Amino acid sequence: MPIIARDKLGRFAWQGGKQPVMCPACGRDFDLYPSDIKRGHRFCSYSCAMSVSHPHLARRRRVTKTCEVCENDFEVIAARAGARFCGNACKGIGMTVRPQIQAFYASMAWRNTRLQVWERDGYRCVECNKKGRLVAHHLDEIKKTSPDQWLSTDRIITLCIPDHNLVHGRFIGAT
Repeated sequence: MPIIARDKLGRFAWQGGKQPVMCPACGRDFDLYPSDIKRGHRFCSYSCAMSVSHPHLARRRRVTKTCEVCENDFEVIAARAGARFCGNACKGIGMTVRPQIQAFYASMAWRNTRLQVWERDGYRCVECNKKGRLVAHHLDEIKKTSPDQWLSTDRIITLCIPDHNLVHGRFIGAT
C-alpha cells in the first residue's frame, strides 16, 4: 500500500511509486504513476491507444506532403501541414539554396525582368485577365532550374495573387 507523507514544508508527498494498471486494449498489466492516471493515460503503448481510436490521439489528423528536395511523400500531423521537407537531411539541402534564391528576388535584374513580363502581358493576369496586384510567376520551379535561366522571360507569366496562390496550392478551401 502506498504511503502518503508530508514533506518539510507540510505538503503531501507521494512515496508509493507506480501503480499497477491493466491496458483496456490488449489486457496487459503495466505500471503507471498516479499523476499519469490522473491525466487520463490508460494504454500501455501508442499502438494500443490507436487501435481503440483513443479520442485525444485521434484528433491528431495526419496530412500527406511531398518533400521539396527528394520529392518523396511523407506524413505530418495537421498542425505541421506547412512542413516542406521529409527530414533534417533534406532540410539542410533545401535551406542552402534558399539564400541564393532570396538574393535573386531582391536583385535589380529580377525587378527589371518582372516589369518586362508585366508589360508584355499588358499588366493583366494571363489566367483571369484581371488587373490589380500582380505576380511574375516562373513556370518551372526556380530551385530546379539553373540560375542562368531564372531571368528567361519566355518561362515567366503574369498572375494575380488569387491565381498565383491557386497554382501553388495555397489557401485551398479557405473561405
